[in-house]
Amino acid sequence: MRNCLFDKPNYTLHRVVIGTPIVADVAVASMDKRGAINGNLWNSIEGYIKVSGGSNPNVDLECLSIVERKNPAGTLIEEVTKYDDIGTVTDGEHFEVKNNGGRVLVRISKVDGAPTQVEIYLSGGERRNTIWT
Repeated sequence: MRNCLFDKPNYTLHRVVIGTPIVADVAVASMDKRGAINGNLWNSIEGYIKVSGGSNPNVDLECLSIVERKNPAGTLIEEVTKYDDIGTVTDGEHFEVKNNGGRVLVRISKVDGAPTQVEIYLSGGERRNTIWT
């Protein structure tokens, strides 16, 4: 939910997946994480999806949180945790999920209808109320 009636989502391209047909993301470790957005300023994340090709295509999506920290040896560790199921979405469908902080990545967990391309767009949703002192 937006904080002001005149606020509009500013969607940016999060991921493009192309295949003949595309398949679900099998391992989080192999996913391209460069499109992850910083969720620290947002209570929620909004998005929409474009699905092309196939016959009545749809995809199931999950939200992942990426948090980086250093282990006792000083090596940077990236922890990726699933925190929300977006569920099944079709072409042009909008979605909103609560955010628990960190960088946000959307994973394709299931594919139906043999789509050949999926584009996922994301934007910050409800802004976090923060007071800097």
